[in-house]
Amino acid sequence: MAALPLLATPLRVGDPGDYVLGLASEGASSLLVAATSGGSVVAVDLGGGAPTPVPLGRHGGGVSGVLVAPDGRIITCSLDGTVGVWDRRTSGAGGPAAR
Repeated sequence: MAALPLLATPLRVGDPGDYVLGLASEGASSLLVAATSGGSVVAVDLGGGAPTPVPLGRHGGGVSGVLVAPDGRIITCSLDGTVGVWDRRTSGAGGPAAR
């Protein structure tokens, strides 16, 4: 099987040296959420124009899992032992709704 071409330039979604540990999307929407080894939770809108990573917040350790719930909340779990619930609709840039 031949290698597939990249459809866009790769994006940096965390601090230099971070690894992307998880990705989640919101159904048919253009939202993509990335979780990094440095603790960052980053949203990217892939719907038209140049995709720009928007930091939603951080955990104290690497983010090992991320899920976009049907109601739009973003749920993350971290190696620091916490679970974050992020509501980008009511938290401005997307700060945690609860932790």
